This record gives sequence, structure tokens and C-alpha cells, in this order.
Amino acid sequence: MARKKRVETPEAAVEAVSQEESMTVELPAHLGLNAAAPLVEQLLSLRGKAIVLDASKVESVGGQ
Repeated sequence: MARKKRVETPEAAVEAVSQEESMTVELPAHLGLNAAAPLVEQLLSLRGKAIVLDASKVESVGGQ
């Protein structure tokens, strides 16, 4: 008998995170090389915790 595989939709993932206590990380307007190092440090400090990345203010992303 074949097993059904449950696929979580993005909406369900957001709902699951919102039910937990989570930290929102707001991304900068210009997400380039200069923003990468501080962002990595911040994300590493939150390792293992539920986070939400808020990209609503991002205007440009570096192409490197």
C-alpha cells in the first residue's frame, strides 16, 4: 500500500510559525554585499528559533 506524502503549503508554513513565538527579522532596503555580513550574524544568533523574514522594504538585491 502506497503512503501519502504530506506537502506543506507556504500558507500553512506561515500559519505554523505564527502560532509559535517567533522573531521577525526585517531585511534592509538595499540587500547587497554590505548587508550580507550583519544579516548572517543576526540569523546565526537566532539559530534554532522560529523566525519570520520581512522583505517588505527591500527595494534592490545585489546581483553578485
